[in-house]
Amino acid sequence: MLKELETYQKKFIGKLTSEAKSCESNLDYKRAIQLWEKLGQENEAARIRKLQIEQRKVEQTIVHGDYVDDRDTIIKDSVLNRSNVSGGGSSRMQELKELKEMFDSGFISEEEMEKMKKEIMN
Repeated sequence: MLKELETYQKKFIGKLTSEAKSCESNLDYKRAIQLWEKLGQENEAARIRKLQIEQRKVEQTIVHGDYVDDRDTIIKDSVLNRSNVSGGGSSRMQELKELKEMFDSGFISEEEMEKMKKEIMN
């Protein structure tokens, strides 16, 4: 009876392991993490979480044609025009706050933010 239980346990673990690997290869990271955690393989679950983070980074940096360049130009023009046209209507502080929000959201790079900040301050 004990041998049968051990055999069943090995098959069950093998099936869960196979399913976790399949989920990973199918990019179903959430399910893969759950399965690895059920198996007590925290290191594998952590590895999948790192894959998720890397996948998100890649998705955020995908460039479709010149769309990013156009968007970048529009953002810069928008901030610069507001600072030039508004006179005293919109405060520099508000513009800097909006600039920081764009940077924090990953919409612009640190280099772009610094350049735009200098232009706002002039």
